[in-house]
Amino acid sequence: MIKQGAAALAVLLLAGCGHRGAPIVLPVTPPPQIAAVFPGAFATGVLYDTNPLWAQFAEPLDPTSVTDHTVFLKIDDLRVVCTVRWDAATRRVLVIPASPLRLRTTYTVVLSQNMRTATGAPLSAPYTWQFTTNSLRRLSALLPVQNASDVSRVTPLAWAGNDSTVDPLHYDVWAGTDSSLVAARSPAAAVPRTWPFMLASVAWAPAVPVWWTVRVTNLATAETIDNPVWRFTTLDTLTAPVDSAKAVPTYWGFTTTVVSCQGTIVTTGAVTGVSVVEWPVSVVVDNSARMERARMDFNYDRRFSPAFAICTVWGSVSHLGMACSDWLVHRPVIDDAGGPLASADTLGGARCRFTSTRLASQLEGMIRLPERFDGFLFRSQFPMNYFMSVGQQPELVLTTRHPAATHP
Repeated sequence: MIKQGAAALAVLLLAGCGHRGAPIVLPVTPPPQIAAVFPGAFATGVLYDTNPLWAQFAEPLDPTSVTDHTVFLKIDDLRVVCTVRWDAATRRVLVIPASPLRLRTTYTVVLSQNMRTATGAPLSAPYTWQFTTNSLRRLSALLPVQNASDVSRVTPLAWAGNDSTVDPLHYDVWAGTDSSLVAARSPAAAVPRTWPFMLASVAWAPAVPVWWTVRVTNLATAETIDNPVWRFTTLDTLTAPVDSAKAVPTYWGFTTTVVSCQGTIVTTGAVTGVSVVEWPVSVVVDNSARMERARMDFNYDRRFSPAFAICTVWGSVSHLGMACSDWLVHRPVIDDAGGPLASADTLGGARCRFTSTRLASQLEGMIRLPERFDGFLFRSQFPMNYFMSVGQQPELVLTTRHPAATHP
């Protein structure tokens, strides 16, 4: 044994003399009093809501020596607010972060040498260990909320939880009236979604429970999280009275190389950057209404609009709230992957109509969650001029239902 130890020492000395190789890094080992830590040293992909963190000791500690002055949680040199306490039953020092951990962040736990055993002996040496968090948060249901009742049959599904994540994300959505299929994530989901919502393409049956869930994937890290199965119940249309409301636009405009705001026409077409018509949805429909169907009727200029032009209306997810003079700089963001809300149908003469379940679903989202469902943009492959002057303004017609208990 002595000869082997001497040989090993000679190797270390040789490695350190006369050579400029990489320095030897000895493994970090905890002091003898520490039996285990969680998360493990150098662990990666640690869930952001892991709580508590802990260090388990081989013998009892003096509880008065376990405080936020002897135990620290850090990001680099920045201390993270946390609660520290001693759990005698498990012989663990518990570190409880005051808020969920940041994503994709390396944390350091520091145990000071000023901690003492129950017999008064200090730790043989201070100890630190590090771990790195995962890249996704679990989602929460925004619309409908969990166990909501009397929900519109055209409700969109919307969720939150990774809004501040800078990495590109994809969402797979399962929804249906068979809870076992939804829980099994079967059949395979349709094309993954980029935005954290999904509009209804077909109305749900009345007075039925619907289950839904979302799988989120971080495309930068390939991490995936399956989320809980949520539930809501649709409105019973046999007992919910029908109502209707009409509205004319309150704001409109379009951009080419310049901006036209509140003019007598709105132009769409290949040379048009952005074409927007905004409606006072929250003014003409209150929160007690449940969207059933909707249509938009426009008058257009046939002299400049070819009969074979296809015009579509799309949902916007941001930037419509600003003045249209800013749209050249801050272009409204469109849910391109989700496709158009509706295509125009000719009514005869110089009138056209947009109507679909997806259009009604967008409007239901604007009533319930206006910060997520922003408004409407119009597109066409050939120029189309829509009249906006008084007497020729477009019209939005909303058909809604009210739960019996809330109907005036």
